[in-house]
Amino acid sequence: MSHPPSVRTNIIWGWADHAIGLFVGLFMMPFVLHTLGDESYGTWLFINSIAGYSGLLYLGFGQTICRFTSTYHTQQDWDRLNHVSSVVFGIYMVTGAIALAISGLLSWLVPSLDCFSSMPAGEIRLVVLLTGLTVALSIVGSVFGGILMGTQRFDQYRGISIASAIIRVALVVLFLKHESGLVRLAVVFTIVTILENAAYITLAYRGVPTLRIDLRSVFKEGVGEYFQFGMLSFLNTIASQVLAVTDTVIIGIYFGPSHIVPFYIALRLSRFVGQPINQIAGVFMPRAGELHTQNNTRQLRKLLALGVGVSFLMTAGVLIGAAWFGETVIKTSVGPSYELSHNLLLILLFAQLVVIPTQVIRSVLYGVGNVRLPAMLYLTEAICNVVLTLLLIKPFGLIGVVTATVIPVFLIELFILAPYGLRTLGISGSEFVRECLGPQILPLLALSIYSAVLANTIAVPDTWPAVIAVTAGGGLTLVAVWSARHYGLKAWDTSHAVSST
Repeated sequence: MSHPPSVRTNIIWGWADHAIGLFVGLFMMPFVLHTLGDESYGTWLFINSIAGYSGLLYLGFGQTICRFTSTYHTQQDWDRLNHVSSVVFGIYMVTGAIALAISGLLSWLVPSLDCFSSMPAGEIRLVVLLTGLTVALSIVGSVFGGILMGTQRFDQYRGISIASAIIRVALVVLFLKHESGLVRLAVVFTIVTILENAAYITLAYRGVPTLRIDLRSVFKEGVGEYFQFGMLSFLNTIASQVLAVTDTVIIGIYFGPSHIVPFYIALRLSRFVGQPINQIAGVFMPRAGELHTQNNTRQLRKLLALGVGVSFLMTAGVLIGAAWFGETVIKTSVGPSYELSHNLLLILLFAQLVVIPTQVIRSVLYGVGNVRLPAMLYLTEAICNVVLTLLLIKPFGLIGVVTATVIPVFLIELFILAPYGLRTLGISGSEFVRECLGPQILPLLALSIYSAVLANTIAVPDTWPAVIAVTAGGGLTLVAVWSARHYGLKAWDTSHAVSST
């Protein structure tokens, strides 16, 4: 059995994927927005926000395939690996068909929906059907993507994602026009999804030569363990989908599709921050499962400390940069007409400062099979978010929407989930501060000084070369100070140990 890449290598691949996605997204969003216009682009976002609820059709089995593939691959139990793959594939064939049926129903209802009254009904119907097909293909193909993640081949998984992003942007540039633009956009996404899933299938079978999908075996053996883990993970999926798309849908219903755009700009930029760090959490889950299977508690605790520390450093660093230069980034990417997006972005990033590090804790807990309480807490957070959004959107508008995200994050993630996770994994509060948060203070202070001095001495122009130069300088400052502290302490410890002997 070949050894998977190291955690560090997998994280680097995740960051490379994010870097490509960042540049593609920063190009694609203004290109599509200005090609289609606010009304059409807002309609595209609205349709995809509704399609985002299709994540519920995964029923939590995405994490199930990843977690159990990791365990059985470590044990080289190929029969059980095939069994769990067959079970999840069979379930996703059914849920994919449900996605197609729902898209057909929504397509039929389009003429009666007021939110689409300004757009040609035939065009919207076709976009809805194509979006449903894309969703169905993604659901079924995710089984093989989950196998790649479970075997810790994130290099291959992220490589496919990078290639897909490049192909997608090339096709959009070639074929997107204002006329029938939504249909063209939907066709591009469907084509890329087909290519992406074909690559997942090919690499999954190559990486696990014994892999067999046999639907006849699904009910020949017990599946209770898979369903128990899957249903608990499903609670997490429900919460994730509610948090991901409900705000956009509520804004569209209250104010109309065009009002989604300033919120989506801020949401998109904040997700650019979350994606690379959440990739750390994604890499850690199968690794935590492997260490748990091997009863390697020491390495498991080191893994958690590394993930939380790095994620906090990166998130806080971006929050500092956005506070000083976020408005410049927004003007550069989409133009000067979205000043509100900067305030929304800062509030969302403030929430991410808690969300992303605790996501690492949640992923490690999932990797060791501790799902129930984290899933229940996440679902509670999502429900609170929806209730607060409905209460705050009318009096406070978009600011109320993002504020409704922050409040439950701090109450639930920071004060309940984080202490529970640390206690479960045997890490004290003092160890957490010393090993996870303490090493990040000096680099973040250096970044704050860099940003303040630069912002107060130079008027940074609204151009990509300037934005990239400022970002690179901030990143180098953060890395240089962190490295100097880290390796300086290691050298001191080594010399102290030598002198003691």
